Amino acid sequence: MATLYVTEPGSRIEKEYRHLLVTLDDKTVLRAPLASVSHVVLVGRGVGATTPALHALLAADITLSLVSRGGELLGRLTGPSGKNLELRRKQYARAADPVFCLAFARQVVAGKLANYRTYALRWRRGRPELPAEWLERLDRAAAEAPAAPDLASLRGVEGAGSKAYFA
Repeated sequence: MATLYVTEPGSRIEKEYRHLLVTLDDKTVLRAPLASVSHVVLVGRGVGATTPALHALLAADITLSLVSRGGELLGRLTGPSGKNLELRRKQYARAADPVFCLAFARQVVAGKLANYRTYALRWRRGRPELPAEWLERLDRAAAEAPAAPDLASLRGVEGAGSKAYFA
């Protein structure tokens, strides 16, 4: 499928049956089957589209982009994103569940601190002068993360681990 660029000032996109028309001075310059267009780009201020054409683009899930003469993207018109709608609903439901959020956050923080520890051990190999206390503080934070009673405590544990790591 093709991208339709409309660049001539004074031209506009119209809809006729199952086709998009590009008109200039009330004359049809181009006629393209709606099914063969995947994207429409309107370039500059002097180009436009009729409301029926916009409705047809939305119904056919064809994106319309508005671009300045200099090539800067000004905005897009896209249809509703129905893809993975059920997945999004489940994600929102999980985000509203405080028990799940705490368990998930614990795993994220524990993973972050474990990665800190791995990198710190590698970095310390060539530097035996670094104090062991540095790693001990990081280990303490990593051990506390899975048992944090709430998100505020978990944030404190994460902060202590990050402070130890960046010391």
